[in-house]
Amino acid sequence: MTKDHGPFHTVDRADSIRITSNYERSTDGIPNGRIESEAKDIFRFTGPRGSVAFCNTNTNLHRTGVPAEGNWRDVLQFMFAPMSKPLPDDWFDHPEETFVDASKTKRFRRLLHY
Repeated sequence: MTKDHGPFHTVDRADSIRITSNYERSTDGIPNGRIESEAKDIFRFTGPRGSVAFCNTNTNLHRTGVPAEGNWRDVLQFMFAPMSKPLPDDWFDHPEETFVDASKTKRFRRLLHY
């Protein structure tokens, strides 16, 4: 993936805090021009197929790039969340009794955009 494929962009937590302080978030978010001019370093995730990046999107400003004409971007996204209780010893043998199908619970619909 190159910059022409519209890669994922993020800035570190310190820059995210500094940029968002004294800023009233609008429905459009923080203007990209402000991030471009104030961030010390913007990480643009490019690399060969199969590359992986981890980002805490709750604490770090982030966005996607826009693919150049004739290019595309495929993304596989995983969301990690803490368990509400410890896993039982036999969780692997009975996953259906341990895990909840997030698509069938109302509390995850907003998070997962269903």
